[in-house]
Amino acid sequence: MIQPLNDWNIRGQGWLLLQQNALYGLSATRILVGVAMLGLLLTNFTSRHILWGTGSFWAEPYREVNAFGELVDVFGVESPALFTLMYMALMGLAVAVIIGWRTRATTLLLAIGMAALVERASPMGDQGDNIARIGLLLMVLMNTSAHWSLDADDVDAASSAPPPGSWARSRTCGTPCRCSPGGGPVSSTMCR
Repeated sequence: MIQPLNDWNIRGQGWLLLQQNALYGLSATRILVGVAMLGLLLTNFTSRHILWGTGSFWAEPYREVNAFGELVDVFGVESPALFTLMYMALMGLAVAVIIGWRTRATTLLLAIGMAALVERASPMGDQGDNIARIGLLLMVLMNTSAHWSLDADDVDAASSAPPPGSWARSRTCGTPCRCSPGGGPVSSTMCR
C-alpha cells in the first residue's frame, strides 16, 4: 500500500528536480496571467465608461499629473462605441495571450494596453495592477509559448514538415537519392 505512494513521490520529485520543466511553468504563468487580465476586463465591462471611458470626467485632474504622460490618451476617445471597440480589442489581446498566439507581441501589447487603460483612472488602480504590468513586461522576455500554445503548435508543424522542394525532386526522378542537388536526374538511365 505504501510502495505505490513512495514510487509516485520519487517520480514526482524526479520530474520536479531532475528535469528541465521551467517552460511548463512559464506557459502556465502565461495562461494564468492572461485569464487574470481577461477577468479584470470582463468584471469591469458594465462600468467601463464610468471608470475609464467618456463618463470618467471625474478622473481628469489625475490624468493631468499622471506620470504615464500621453499613454493615458490611448483610450481617450470621445465616442463610446469606439471606446467599447478598443476595450474589446484589449480583451481579444488577453485571449490571444491565453491561447499563445504571437505570444511576445500580444503580451507586450496587452501590457501597454492595460497600463493605458488603468492609468486613465489612476485612483482606481492598486498594486495588483503594477504587479501585472511588471509580470507582463517580464513575460515578453521569456519563452512563455513553449507549451500549450498556438505558437508551439506552429513550431511543431514546421519541424515535422518535409524540406522545401523535396516533393519536386521525388516527382522528377523515381527516387530522391538518384537526383542531383538541382532536382534533375544524374543520368537519364536512373530516372523512370
